[in-house]
Amino acid sequence: MALDSTNSNEGLGKKAVKGSIWLSSSSLLTRLLGACRLLILAMLLPQAELGLFGISMIAMRFIEQLSETGMRQALIQKQGEVDDYLGTAWVAQIVRGFCIGLVIWVSATSIENFFGKEGIADLLRWLAIMPVMQGFFNFGFVLLYRELSFNKIVIHTTTVSLVDILFSILFAWIWPIALSLVFGKLLSIAVGIVVSFGIERRRASFSFSPAQFRELYRFGFWIFLSAILSFTMISGGDLVIGKILPVESLAIYQVAYSLACIPLMQMMAVIATTTYSALSRIQNDQPRMVSAFLRVFALACMLSAASVAGFAAIGPLFTTMFLKPSYSLVATILPILAIWGACRALGSVNSVLFQATGRPALATAFQIVMVLMFAVVSIPLTSSYGLVGLAWALVSIGVTSHVGRCIVLSKILKISLSDLVIRIALPVLVGFLAFCACRSALLLLDEAQPWIQLSAGISVLLLVYVVGTVVSERWFGFGVLSFLAEHLPPLRRLLKRMELLAPPVAAK
Repeated sequence: MALDSTNSNEGLGKKAVKGSIWLSSSSLLTRLLGACRLLILAMLLPQAELGLFGISMIAMRFIEQLSETGMRQALIQKQGEVDDYLGTAWVAQIVRGFCIGLVIWVSATSIENFFGKEGIADLLRWLAIMPVMQGFFNFGFVLLYRELSFNKIVIHTTTVSLVDILFSILFAWIWPIALSLVFGKLLSIAVGIVVSFGIERRRASFSFSPAQFRELYRFGFWIFLSAILSFTMISGGDLVIGKILPVESLAIYQVAYSLACIPLMQMMAVIATTTYSALSRIQNDQPRMVSAFLRVFALACMLSAASVAGFAAIGPLFTTMFLKPSYSLVATILPILAIWGACRALGSVNSVLFQATGRPALATAFQIVMVLMFAVVSIPLTSSYGLVGLAWALVSIGVTSHVGRCIVLSKILKISLSDLVIRIALPVLVGFLAFCACRSALLLLDEAQPWIQLSAGISVLLLVYVVGTVVSERWFGFGVLSFLAEHLPPLRRLLKRMELLAPPVAAK
């Protein structure tokens, strides 16, 4: 994404944009359905069962991260042909899956004893099947990422998500216990494997080369380590709550986290995926890479600020309308976790530049610092202030880390730090104005029906934020609107009619 179409490699930019549109549309659909799934499950399952499943999700996500060897990213970043490497990467993925499944199976009882929650061991033994199954996923998909051909990837991810959502709800309705959600996940993985071979005919051979493995693993190791550290930051809160607080608290936290963080982080993951593939192709063209990244960074800041403003303004009303009274604390921690989600989302986009330029160790270094900070502040704040204390602990870590990332990014890109700061400050200002306007509208409609309040609040929030974003783009010319307009004709015609198109400001 964010490639300059005036450059000689115009086609690459258009493919990246087209891929982003495909992935963003799919992500938006699955996230909306996922949010509906979460609300339905909160009604179908007892709070304790949802909390128990939340604890099992810690192990589930841990399994998923351990199943990631980092070799897919290594193959995407690698210059030249990679077909001969696919077999080695696939065999490594299969072997790793079996090993992780065995470890989880053997340690299930110990993990249950650690949390002190009966029933976790049975869930973990079922979840141990997951990495074994995931190992057989068609590794030929890596070629689609290299080619920026995301239409087949979208078909696959959308199919898997829909199967997981539909069958999890169905199983929970028939059998309202945590194990029903595990069965939904396992079924979706099985369908995903079948679909991966059905829609992509290019496949890896069953072969292995120690020399190729060592070459890929040198790069992939940093991706793998970064993924483990990222898991610690994303799921560390679940771990602390599961150990210190009642299981019902974990259900509240997971509902709030899923609403405030997951949609934005998923959207940023889409942007990061296309950006990583594109920047890897132009890593030796410094001016073009700088222009591309700054546009992505500005777009990520706009989306992040909008997310925080929305949850801060609408969160309390939304919680009252759609959740049971036992989830009332969600309204308090939603806006705090939204800030944490914004920090994580921006961090994923920043890490893309480190990886695409062959510096994966930098992304890992920041993750290590964040994990160390989490270990120091999370337990005392959670013990003293509960879920609110944990949420603010995460925010302090995220903001501190992002400041350091921006300093390093300015050095790599050879630009002024102010070029990054202004792309953060303006969306924050626009988001604050949108928040104030939305809260004012809700106060004026205090006696109206909740649906009227919600509709009016969202409308005012979006209107103020869109107008503020367009005006700031016009004044400062970050190039986000002009770039999107190049590839979206209706938007281009509208902006030209309104004389709002402006060229991007060149990085100093």
